Amino acid sequence: MVNFRDDFSHLMSIWWLRILVFIFINAVVIGHYIILDANVKYVEQFLLLSMVSVAAGIEYLRKKGNYKTLGFSVSRFMIREIFSGITLAIFSLGIITAVALYFGASLSNSNWHSESILLTLCVATMEELFFRGVLQRSIEQRFGGIVALLISSIIFGLVHFYSTSIIYPAFLNIVLAGFVLGAMYMLTRSLWMSISFHAAWNYIEYSLFGRYPDPAIFSGIHENYRWWFTGEYGIEQGLCTTIILLLILVLLPNITSVSPYSAAALFKQRYAESVLTNS
Repeated sequence: MVNFRDDFSHLMSIWWLRILVFIFINAVVIGHYIILDANVKYVEQFLLLSMVSVAAGIEYLRKKGNYKTLGFSVSRFMIREIFSGITLAIFSLGIITAVALYFGASLSNSNWHSESILLTLCVATMEELFFRGVLQRSIEQRFGGIVALLISSIIFGLVHFYSTSIIYPAFLNIVLAGFVLGAMYMLTRSLWMSISFHAAWNYIEYSLFGRYPDPAIFSGIHENYRWWFTGEYGIEQGLCTTIILLLILVLLPNITSVSPYSAAALFKQRYAESVLTNS
């Protein structure tokens, strides 16, 4: 008797096929959304729903796949990971701001930009779900953690310049940010910390500094020191951001741990898939 569930589970255990299926289905969904001329105002929410649905569908088709293996384990560890991510973002941008003020930057109410918390959270969740939850995790299955971390981080950096020419200092910082976010996932086996850090960083950055180009608040800094903080791509181009991201990488192993619930779920899945593929 043919077991279609096992056939689908076997297919979804193939690392590159999961990536292709995820990208293809979401591309089709976006295409239909555009063709139907849907309300662009809600495109981020619509895309988030699509990406979560597709990722969850793929995960539940896998042997022993569930919300825990997808990276959304719900436990006391979740609260700690969310808190750690938000705290790290506030601490990091707080240091950049304090140092910039020391060198002559100026902040005022007119500098504050109105950003949507919901929109920022949607975008951060989509990016983390794909780059860490799907891409990095799938590549890791075949090539190991370090290679997966490097490849997913480089692709993360390239995607952020899809509509602009690559500015190499900013590109390197965004690749480094991808490395930090990927390390958060590897050390916790959860997406909560990377999503909360990513969302909090973007919200504070866009609200305080605005989006690139070069934020006006840095205009008071002498030209000899401006490259420490900013450039055509905003604070992602500054050396100060590079230093902060490297410091976070050093701190992460000391402030993170793997949830036993996530670890157990992933072990059961790996074992079940190995039995399926070798049977």
